[in-house]
Amino acid sequence: MRRNRDGADLNVPLLEVKHLTTEFVLMAGVVHAVNDVSFEVAQGEVLGIVGESGSGKSVTALSLMRLIQAPGRIAAGEVILHDGDSQQDILQLTPSELGKVRGNKIAMVFQDPMTSLNPVLTAGFQIVEPLKIHRGMSDQAAHKYAAELLEQVGIPEAKRRLRQYPHEFSGGMRQRVMIAVALACSPKLIIADEPTTALDVTIQAQILDILRDLNDNAGTSVIIITHDLGVVAEMANHVAVMYAGRIVEYGSVDEIFTSPKHPYTIALMSSIPVLGSMPDRLTTIEGAPPSLMGDRPPGCPFEPRCQARIPRCVDEDPALSLIAPGHLAACWVAQAGGR
Repeated sequence: MRRNRDGADLNVPLLEVKHLTTEFVLMAGVVHAVNDVSFEVAQGEVLGIVGESGSGKSVTALSLMRLIQAPGRIAAGEVILHDGDSQQDILQLTPSELGKVRGNKIAMVFQDPMTSLNPVLTAGFQIVEPLKIHRGMSDQAAHKYAAELLEQVGIPEAKRRLRQYPHEFSGGMRQRVMIAVALACSPKLIIADEPTTALDVTIQAQILDILRDLNDNAGTSVIIITHDLGVVAEMANHVAVMYAGRIVEYGSVDEIFTSPKHPYTIALMSSIPVLGSMPDRLTTIEGAPPSLMGDRPPGCPFEPRCQARIPRCVDEDPALSLIAPGHLAACWVAQAGGR
């Protein structure tokens, strides 16, 4: 049984992602950005998705919201949202049906709020509009609630700030506005794509506190996408590690951080600087991720960079398989009990 850190049951599914595959069709060939990715998010769960730049994290997030645009396409898979006794596959919804899901049931906090917020519309308008569309609020009620949302995310003088434009806010304040927009319709799930990138440490902590409070007090599920393993350790219940467009390891945050099994995850953990330790050289992962364009060669995609590889890794691609209760890894060595 999956439980969070407080012992609450995490077996009630909210989102099921099955065999998600997203491609970008370019003149030079097809880029397989997300390849057969499957995972679940339970009600009240925080799932961390980690990996190097180019591993497919952000494309996965955009695919869940069906925000992939040409030359990209979602080639296969299901994204099933559970809503009480009903369920719907987001990838099969009509534009009208999808409009009722985005912002209302699932909301997204993007990496760069300056490019995600409309620069010619006030912050208030961008919060008020979904309240009027999805919740049928009057203009007066929507503005009152929008001010309450800004106060909730820590923006002072909320009524005055509603009349301001994105360029009049600092980077941290713009991220708070983005969270307020995401919160407007009390979604069941928030997808936060690198929500603390380019923010200083103090503001990062404040943004994470807001997301944590939403999860603790409102029961909002969160998918947090990041390259910062410290954020995942602090926030997540479960962790999915991505490499070359696939999930290569999945487990509880405690399992992943105390007993990682995939050599890539082990290498990521080893590269984290330890406070008080002054090594001559930081640990790095030698080599570079493989190209995702065209047909991938046989074998494990991490094999060229792996220090634990065995002959089988060259010719056979391991599937994501159970190696311990609730702990999966796509690694021949781990599956043989070698890690």
